[in-house]
Amino acid sequence: MENEKMERKKKIFTLIELLVVIAIIAILAAMLLPALNKAREKTKTIKCAANQKQFGTAFNMYAADFDGFLPVTITAAPEVYWFEKMLPYVSEEVYICPTEVNSKYGVGTTGRDSVAYGTNEFLFPLVGPHVRAISPKAPSETIAIADSSGDNEAGGNKGIWRALIWPITSLTDGNYRYGVSYRHDLGANALYADGHVKWDITAKLVTADCKYWNLD
Repeated sequence: MENEKMERKKKIFTLIELLVVIAIIAILAAMLLPALNKAREKTKTIKCAANQKQFGTAFNMYAADFDGFLPVTITAAPEVYWFEKMLPYVSEEVYICPTEVNSKYGVGTTGRDSVAYGTNEFLFPLVGPHVRAISPKAPSETIAIADSSGDNEAGGNKGIWRALIWPITSLTDGNYRYGVSYRHDLGANALYADGHVKWDITAKLVTADCKYWNLD
């Protein structure tokens, strides 16, 4: 009988131990989950930067093939966007920012401007047949493309990402002009004219006196 009581106590104590271990695991998981999510997002930010880096190489290849010319943001009649012209130089996966699952590149009439990145209009003018590559006075401080904030039209589809992000302070044209995204931890990746890619806080990139978009 005494042995049975001791065995019963031992089982109860083991159950308490198990519950304590489960509680500790739950607490540790709650503490580690935000760090894991942040690490996962950091990986996506790095992949996005790699995408933009590939675009930098592709622009140089394009200019070499077209006598120093860069593609304009969009040609008129028929409409062809800059990233459609870049398809021979980069794969379609490069157009997709991994942080935004809706930024899927499309080729249909209404979907061909679904892309995660937008151009600096001063380097890639909005409309025209072609434009010669311009060398900014400070290429390491002049943005070429950056994460686009998407469609800001009234009632527009937020999953459609537009091709142009400048001028930042002139959003009167509801069809093309959109801002820089803040989807990477309140910041955005940007490809600069000298070919390097850098993350920065979006608020810093969109101030009225921002120097990162001007060529002089």
